[in-house]
Amino acid sequence: MTRRELNAFNIPVSDSYSDIELLCVDTAYCNAKCRIIVIYRSTDITQQSDMCTKQLVQCLEHLACISYPCFIVRDLNAPTTDWANLVMLENCSDIRLLNFAIHNGFTQIVQETTRYNSILDIILNNEPNTVFDVSVCASVGCSDHYCVNFTVVLELDSLCLVPNTAYSNYQITRKCYRWRDADYNGMASTGIRYCFWQ
Repeated sequence: MTRRELNAFNIPVSDSYSDIELLCVDTAYCNAKCRIIVIYRSTDITQQSDMCTKQLVQCLEHLACISYPCFIVRDLNAPTTDWANLVMLENCSDIRLLNFAIHNGFTQIVQETTRYNSILDIILNNEPNTVFDVSVCASVGCSDHYCVNFTVVLELDSLCLVPNTAYSNYQITRKCYRWRDADYNGMASTGIRYCFWQ
């Protein structure tokens, strides 16, 4: 279902990433905004190479460093990644994708296999409390991948009565955590390990 008040804006991707099959769109309604990045990473040996995977991660680093929810969806073709345990089943270039997700606070939400016994079609999200009703359904058309459906729920400001139409009017403050830059030793030395979380 779409609404007239829902605005979508294509986010240009640098020509230096022209080998990557990717679409980036910001959607906005009233004062709520999110970014959706749709990726197809083929099983071609070139696309699976360390060099191409590094380039994909650099592109994602650039596009995902925003102050509002971001969803990276579709087919990463990373069957050696165990997203539930955040480990690699084999040593390959997919480790770059896993490290990107961990270092940038993304969670992989799809729990069911989407092609044979692998989770290839994924939803990476930096705000997991915005995704609901994730389901894996029958494939569409002649695709050999199952379809992944999900619902995104974003919080609207209660003062927002009339949606803004100019993209530049949307401003939401949200912290963008860079987990790879955290001082874990400093946190441990200040006694955080003795906190009892209830």
